[in-house]
This record gives sequence, C-alpha cells and structure tokens, in this order.
Amino acid sequence: MQKLKTNVMMMLCIDIAGIQKVIYDIANKKAAKSLKGRSFFLQLLMDNIIDRLLDHKDIMAYRTNVIYASGGKAYLILPNTDKTKKALKSIDQETQDYLWKEHQGKLYAVFGYITFTYETFKNDKNNWDYKIKSKDLSKDELNKIKKIMLQA
Repeated sequence: MQKLKTNVMMMLCIDIAGIQKVIYDIANKKAAKSLKGRSFFLQLLMDNIIDRLLDHKDIMAYRTNVIYASGGKAYLILPNTDKTKKALKSIDQETQDYLWKEHQGKLYAVFGYITFTYETFKNDKNNWDYKIKSKDLSKDELNKIKKIMLQA
C-alpha cells in the first residue's frame, strides 16, 4: 500500500480574541446576568462560525470534523483543498466584518491552520496536541489587528 505523502488534511483553529474585555466590561448591579448573557453570546458566535463552515458547499465537512469547540476556541479537521481555503477566507472576512460592525475591534476572530498527512496524524501521537503553530496564529492575529486599525 502506497503511503500518501501530501498534506491532504488541515487542522483549523478559530480563536475569538478580546473575550475578557467583552465579558468583564460590566459596571452594574446585574453583573451576574450580564456575564452569563455575554458568555452565551460568545458560545453562539462560535457555533455560528462552525455551522457556516460545515454548511458551506465547498467544504466537505460534518459535525464529526469538529474536534473541540469551547471557551472561544475551536479546532476542526478539514480537507486541504483550494476550495476549502477559499471558503475559509470568505467566512473569515464575513466574520471580521460582522465583529467590526458590532464590536468596533473589541472582539475579533483569528483563523489559522496547519496542513498534514495521514501518516503525521496517525504516527505523531507524542507531538499532536491540537496546537496550531503559534507563530502562524500570532502573525495572523497581528494582521487582523492591522486590518481593524485600517478600517477605523
């Protein structure tokens, strides 16, 4: 059996940044209710992003592709295709536009991914800890901040 050496899969990480500022920016007597409501909103936001990914016609993925989704962070395994990358870019932009309109830069989403082979996924158990390359995510986060600043 021939081993596939091409990076046919990707692990996508979505990280909602600015959560602390949004959740804890409360200055009233009903802070507990407000805190619960804001936490619920953030979970719905992440669920919506994931649903848009899974429902996109160019991304062949299902609920089982979601590895983790909680606390403002999600990891999904997706096919590494040009169509998937184009769809991710579109959903990323739509998400940024919405978050800018509603939160003026206080809250934003960072999309980052790494590609890998079946063999990497199968054999590299010691190093496979669901972490996207931190350099790539950090670079993407800085680019998001620049985009937000340019829109202001």
